Order: sequence, then structure tokens, then C-alpha cells
Amino acid sequence: MASISTIKAISRLKELNIRVITPPSISNIFGVENKNTIYKIIERMEKYKLIERLVKGKYILSNSNISDFEKAGVILSPSYISLESALTFYGILPQFTYSITSVTTQKTSIDLIYLASKKLRKIDLSDLDMSIINWDLFNKLKMFINYKPFQNYIESNKIHD
Repeated sequence: MASISTIKAISRLKELNIRVITPPSISNIFGVENKNTIYKIIERMEKYKLIERLVKGKYILSNSNISDFEKAGVILSPSYISLESALTFYGILPQFTYSITSVTTQKTSIDLIYLASKKLRKIDLSDLDMSIINWDLFNKLKMFINYKPFQNYIESNKIHD
């Protein structure tokens, strides 16, 4: 197969309205089977800031209108937005939350990922009743978890005005 130019690759992804880019999606769209070629295409697009890496193997087009809630859904899948994030969305909590909390049944590790704000689109969001139950259970579990190192990390990495 002939080389794929970065501009043609981006044009094709936009044409197909691809929102999340993964190595398998690059393989399917461009008919490329060689893993090195796939990663070179991704590497070039990332180098020219045409795509933005969310986590290893998951990218979005730069300047795309993907909300932080959608990004959270891409980063941790399957999951839904819950706890303080959902309660703020429903207007239950008076303060604005700066983080998005996703809940999943899958075994996960905690990764701190900072995203910029954008407008809300259709996403999986727990309903109000489930958000309150999740939030209550999570706060009860905090008593049994050594939460202090996590809080210290967040406090030391806050952006100050």
C-alpha cells in the first residue's frame, strides 16, 4: 500500500465524522495492516497537533467539539458520569465541580487526567436517584480508603488564579 499523507488522513477522518481515533480504526479506514505504519500515521498526526491523545491508544481530532463528559466516557469505557459531576449537572450541589467522576463496574486504576471545558453533548449520565446513591456510598467508602495522598496530590497540582 502506498504511503498515506497526514493531510489526506485527517481529511478522510473528518469526512467520515470520526470522533475517536484508535489504531484499529486507522487500520479499518485506510486498509493498513502493518502496525508500524498505523503508529507512524498516528505519530505524524500527533506531531503536527492534528489529533489530541486522551490516553494510550485513544485520540480525538484537535479542535473537535467533544465535551469533557464525552472525553471521560472515551477514557473509561464502559462507564457513566456520576457522583458530584452528575449531582452538579442536575443542580443538586450548589458548587461547581472541577473534576468529572466516571463510575464503572470494571476493575480500574485511578488516573488523574485534566481536560478543558467544552459544551455538553449526548452522553451516559446516571439518573438523579442513582447519582445520589453513588455519591452517598462513595462518601461512606472514603472512611475506609487512605484518601489523604490523593487529596494532597490534587491540592499540590491546583491551578491558582
